[in-house]
Amino acid sequence: MKARHFLLIALAAPLGACMSMGDTSSPQTGTFDPMPVADGPDENTVAVARELRENDSEIDRRRDNGELTRSERRSLRRQQGQIELLASAYAADGEMTDSERRFLETRSRILQDQADAAALFDPPEEPRDKTKKRK
Repeated sequence: MKARHFLLIALAAPLGACMSMGDTSSPQTGTFDPMPVADGPDENTVAVARELRENDSEIDRRRDNGELTRSERRSLRRQQGQIELLASAYAADGEMTDSERRFLETRSRILQDQADAAALFDPPEEPRDKTKKRK
C-alpha cells in the first residue's frame, strides 16, 4: 500500500512542477485582461474565397444533376484550381489588393459563364465502359 502512495507522489511531483513554471499557462479564472488575437484574412480574401466555394458547389450540383459531363467538370475544376492558386499567391503577403480581387472575380465569372454554357446544351453521352458486357 505504501509503495502505491509513493508511486503516485513520484508521478505527481513533476506534474506539479510543470504546472507552476512561468507564465505559459492559461489566465486564471476571473481575470479580464485582453487576450492577443491574430488578425484574420482581409475583406478581399474572404470575398474571393466565398465566390470560389460557391463555384465549387455549383460545379458539383450541375454534375450531380447531369448538366455537365465528367470531362466538362474536370475542365472546370482545372480552371478553378488555377484561380485558387492565384488567390493563394495574391493573399500570401497578408493582404489582397482591390485590383487582385477584381481580376480573380472576373476569372471566376468567366468560369461560371462556361459552366452555364455547358449546362445549356444537352451533354453528350458518356463513353461506355468497354469492360462491361452487353446483354
